[in-house]
Amino acid sequence: MADKLRSVEDVQLSEVVRDLTKNRLREVAPDEIVADPTISSRTHSMSLASEAMGSQVRVTRRVDLRPGDLVFSRLHTQNGAFAFADRRYLATTTFLPLCVNESLVDRRFLFWVLHVRVPFLSASDTVGRETYRPDDILALRIPLPPLNEQRRIAERLGRISARIVAVERAEQAASQWRDSLLSRAASLVFDAALAQESVPIGEIIAFERGRFTPRPRNDPRFFGGQHPWIQISEIEASDKYICAWTQTLNDDGLSVSRKFPAGTVLISIAATIGSVGILTFGCCVPDSIVAAIPGSDTDHEFVYYYLSYLRSHLEDLAPQSAQKNINLKILKSLPFPRVPQGDQQRIVGFLDRVRTQQSNLADLQSKRSALVHALMPAVVADALA
Repeated sequence: MADKLRSVEDVQLSEVVRDLTKNRLREVAPDEIVADPTISSRTHSMSLASEAMGSQVRVTRRVDLRPGDLVFSRLHTQNGAFAFADRRYLATTTFLPLCVNESLVDRRFLFWVLHVRVPFLSASDTVGRETYRPDDILALRIPLPPLNEQRRIAERLGRISARIVAVERAEQAASQWRDSLLSRAASLVFDAALAQESVPIGEIIAFERGRFTPRPRNDPRFFGGQHPWIQISEIEASDKYICAWTQTLNDDGLSVSRKFPAGTVLISIAATIGSVGILTFGCCVPDSIVAAIPGSDTDHEFVYYYLSYLRSHLEDLAPQSAQKNINLKILKSLPFPRVPQGDQQRIVGFLDRVRTQQSNLADLQSKRSALVHALMPAVVADALA
């Protein structure tokens, strides 16, 4: 296949497609629904980005995209922003609709050719590499073998693509299974422990609420000092250990907040409920975050894993309101497994190993996914060499 194509001369894209922009431009009516598209550069597919009434859109001069149009986004075109339209859209003129001359080129063949030719597209110097002119796109050169050969290549690549898609779906399923490993392991351990013996968590752990009284919370008078200050987003972004902060309080801010030492287990009780992390530095926190301080015979990492296990239950227990939150009374009444300290440490070791294996699997699957994603472009490039 490749040998046959090496003898085929390249033609400009403009020789097999026609620019439809001038014929498709129009003003949208105020009562018309305007569907804005987006193009995935990875899958080369088009989908709905947003919908609004014509009276609500800022750009009212739009290009009418229709099902089957070959469409390029003129923004970041070199990244692979092209697709065949899946439905009707009223897009801004950053989208370029093209009509394919199917007496000269097979649509499926053209789709695969563009996979390997578009990334090398170059723009006019006067425009720059971020926005491409129609002429830049239409000047793209593609190989054009006879139609029967195009169809044969397209059918073969389509079969290979279907197999790769099946592999990608299997990878996604494996990733979902991997992501549930730690929660499944924690449920196995804590369900069994709770069935043996439990007490109200408030009897084992002291909960101390953070503090930050000023409103608004971003008042600059209290920021920019030496005291790290975090909010729920930093806990949510942590992987067990909270290692980073984005803001600091000055001494005035410290006087209206609450600072906890490194090693403290934190849990969020408002908005995003049940985010848990362990501080690796002394830090101030607001009243939407609570410190969980265990007694001397309770391992703080055991507390971390148990509070993480409780997260789904906390969501269910929170009062239904515009902003869900859970109060300390509810938190203190939740059950806590009475487990000897030695067993607590063994449970922590077990869950740490599961967590490490989950992380290793994630790294392996990420690398394998990258290889799978790179496979189809490589196959296409070889077929069209």
